[in-house]
Amino acid sequence: MIGWTLSQEEVVERGELISDDWLILGQILDEEERVRIQHTWLYGIRRQRQAVLLQFSAAGSPFPEMFPLGSRQEADLVFWPSACPQRARFTARRGEIIPITEQLPGVETIDAFLANVAEMLARQPWMERFLCLLRNVTPICTDHGAAWYARDKGGAALPLAKGEYWQLLALSCGYPVDLAGEWNGEALSPFGAMADGRYFLLGRTLQ
Repeated sequence: MIGWTLSQEEVVERGELISDDWLILGQILDEEERVRIQHTWLYGIRRQRQAVLLQFSAAGSPFPEMFPLGSRQEADLVFWPSACPQRARFTARRGEIIPITEQLPGVETIDAFLANVAEMLARQPWMERFLCLLRNVTPICTDHGAAWYARDKGGAALPLAKGEYWQLLALSCGYPVDLAGEWNGEALSPFGAMADGRYFLLGRTLQ
């Protein structure tokens, strides 16, 4: 919490090792002072754990690893020690890489999602980003696309990050979809949606 850096060896030695069938759901890319930061979000089906893989790139260099987005695979992840472990890295991958075709795990209401966020913040108040998995939400826009929201069946809505989401609206055809994205406390950045039994990766939103 105070910024003490652990070596890869220390993470393996001290971190929690989780074996699961991981959904590799999507990525968010940020830039900070010539350094690109890539967040790749995963979800473990059996253990119901979220994980984020962080990679850094300076001066335009490529990221060290590539991940098969929109797929699932059996793998071992080790988590950085934390009161609420979230950051992780692969230590082993096994078996076939297959597309995501089943309904996404997640919650049915935005209130339930925000309650989960509050619980995580109670354990680790310095967390800034969270995996958001919402079932049966409808994308809506106002002012001809000037503002976008994800609305649940009860009418509650989360604002989407600045950008255009016509692809998401077209996939939904105005009906509810399962949505995956990153929540930063103010806006949701969607990176994937399940529609008609297929998982679609969404274009990057404007940051």
